Amino acid sequence: MTRSKQQRCFLPKHKILRGERTIERVFREGTFVRGKWFDVVYLCHEDLGEFTLAFAATRRARHAVERNRIKRRLREAFRLEQIALRPHCCALAIGNTKILRAGFPEVRAEMKRVFAQTGLLEAGAEG
Repeated sequence: MTRSKQQRCFLPKHKILRGERTIERVFREGTFVRGKWFDVVYLCHEDLGEFTLAFAATRRARHAVERNRIKRRLREAFRLEQIALRPHCCALAIGNTKILRAGFPEVRAEMKRVFAQTGLLEAGAEG
Protein backbone atom coordinates (compact mmCIF):
# COMPACT_ATOMS: atom_id res chain seq x y z
CA MET A 1 0.00 0.00 0.00
CA THR A 2 1.43 3.38 -0.93
CA ARG A 3 1.86 6.11 1.60
CA SER A 4 -0.78 8.35 0.03
CA LYS A 5 -3.47 5.63 0.24
CA GLN A 6 -2.49 4.58 3.74
CA GLN A 7 -4.60 6.04 6.54
CA ARG A 8 -2.45 7.55 9.23
CA CYS A 9 -3.08 6.10 12.69
CA PHE A 10 -1.97 7.93 15.77
CA LEU A 11 -3.26 8.07 19.32
CA PRO A 12 -4.19 11.59 20.39
CA LYS A 13 -4.39 12.32 24.10
CA HIS A 14 -8.14 13.00 23.98
CA LYS A 15 -8.69 9.31 23.09
CA ILE A 16 -7.13 8.17 26.38
CA LEU A 17 -9.60 7.88 29.25
CA ARG A 18 -8.58 10.12 32.12
CA GLY A 19 -10.14 11.26 35.35
CA GLU A 20 -10.69 9.34 38.54
CA ARG A 21 -14.48 9.89 38.54
CA THR A 22 -14.89 8.60 35.01
CA ILE A 23 -12.75 5.53 35.64
CA GLU A 24 -14.68 4.79 38.86
CA ARG A 25 -17.93 5.13 36.91
CA VAL A 26 -16.71 2.61 34.33
CA PHE A 27 -15.87 0.13 37.09
CA ARG A 28 -19.15 0.76 38.93
CA GLU A 29 -21.59 0.73 35.99
CA GLY A 30 -19.61 -1.03 33.26
CA THR A 31 -19.55 -4.56 31.90
CA PHE A 32 -16.55 -6.85 32.42
CA VAL A 33 -15.24 -9.07 29.58
CA ARG A 34 -12.32 -11.46 29.99
CA GLY A 35 -9.86 -11.91 27.14
CA LYS A 36 -6.88 -14.18 26.64
CA TRP A 37 -4.18 -11.59 27.47
CA PHE A 38 -6.21 -8.71 28.85
CA ASP A 39 -9.59 -7.92 30.37
CA VAL A 40 -11.88 -5.07 29.34
CA VAL A 41 -14.38 -3.12 31.42
CA TYR A 42 -16.56 -0.92 29.22
CA LEU A 43 -19.48 1.48 29.51
CA CYS A 44 -21.63 2.96 26.75
CA HIS A 45 -23.81 5.98 27.46
CA GLU A 46 -25.09 8.91 25.40
CA ASP A 47 -23.43 11.54 27.62
CA LEU A 48 -19.98 10.13 26.78
CA GLY A 49 -18.13 11.63 23.82
CA GLU A 50 -16.01 9.68 21.38
CA PHE A 51 -14.51 6.31 22.31
CA THR A 52 -11.83 6.55 24.97
CA LEU A 53 -9.73 3.84 26.58
CA ALA A 54 -7.53 3.66 29.66
CA PHE A 55 -4.66 1.21 30.00
CA ALA A 56 -3.60 -0.65 33.13
CA ALA A 57 -1.43 -3.60 34.09
CA THR A 58 -2.31 -6.36 36.51
CA ARG A 59 -0.89 -6.29 40.01
CA ARG A 60 1.01 -9.49 39.27
CA ALA A 61 3.44 -7.52 37.10
CA ARG A 62 5.98 -6.96 39.85
CA HIS A 63 8.42 -4.66 38.11
CA ALA A 64 7.82 -1.28 36.49
CA VAL A 65 9.46 -2.49 33.29
CA GLU A 66 6.87 -5.26 32.95
CA ARG A 67 3.94 -2.94 33.74
CA ASN A 68 5.15 -0.38 31.21
CA ARG A 69 5.63 -3.03 28.48
CA ILE A 70 2.12 -4.39 29.10
CA LYS A 71 0.56 -0.93 28.78
CA ARG A 72 2.70 -0.13 25.72
CA ARG A 73 1.47 -3.27 23.92
CA LEU A 74 -2.15 -2.44 24.76
CA ARG A 75 -1.75 1.16 23.57
CA GLU A 76 -0.22 0.09 20.27
CA ALA A 77 -2.94 -2.49 19.58
CA PHE A 78 -5.60 0.10 20.43
CA ARG A 79 -3.94 2.71 18.23
CA LEU A 80 -4.29 0.44 15.21
CA GLU A 81 -7.89 -0.63 15.98
CA GLN A 82 -9.36 2.69 17.17
CA ILE A 83 -10.84 3.67 13.81
CA ALA A 84 -13.48 0.95 13.93
CA LEU A 85 -14.78 1.65 17.46
CA ARG A 86 -18.20 3.09 18.33
CA PRO A 87 -18.54 6.56 19.84
CA HIS A 88 -20.26 7.24 23.20
CA CYS A 89 -18.30 4.46 24.92
CA CYS A 90 -15.32 4.29 27.23
CA ALA A 91 -13.34 1.30 28.38
CA LEU A 92 -10.47 0.18 30.56
CA ALA A 93 -8.06 -2.50 29.31
CA ILE A 94 -6.22 -4.41 32.05
CA GLY A 95 -3.32 -6.42 30.66
CA ASN A 96 -1.85 -9.45 32.40
CA THR A 97 1.71 -10.79 32.26
CA LYS A 98 0.87 -13.38 29.58
CA ILE A 99 0.76 -10.56 27.02
CA LEU A 100 4.54 -10.23 27.31
CA ARG A 101 5.04 -13.72 25.81
CA ALA A 102 2.54 -13.19 22.98
CA GLY A 103 3.43 -11.82 19.57
CA PHE A 104 2.08 -8.42 18.66
CA PRO A 105 -0.11 -9.63 15.73
CA GLU A 106 -1.81 -12.03 18.16
CA VAL A 107 -2.41 -9.23 20.68
CA ARG A 108 -3.92 -7.06 17.97
CA ALA A 109 -6.18 -9.89 16.78
CA GLU A 110 -7.25 -10.55 20.37
CA MET A 111 -8.12 -6.88 20.87
CA LYS A 112 -10.25 -6.95 17.72
CA ARG A 113 -11.94 -10.17 18.91
CA VAL A 114 -12.70 -8.80 22.38
CA PHE A 115 -14.06 -5.53 20.99
CA ALA A 116 -16.25 -7.50 18.55
CA GLN A 117 -17.49 -9.69 21.41
CA THR A 118 -18.45 -6.63 23.47
CA GLY A 119 -20.23 -4.93 20.56
CA LEU A 120 -17.86 -1.96 20.62
CA LEU A 121 -16.97 -2.30 16.93
CA GLU A 122 -19.08 -0.33 14.50
CA ALA A 123 -21.22 -2.26 12.03
CA GLY A 124 -19.22 -3.46 9.03
CA ALA A 125 -15.87 -3.15 10.84
CA GLU A 126 -15.73 -6.79 11.94
CA GLY A 127 -13.74 -9.29 9.99
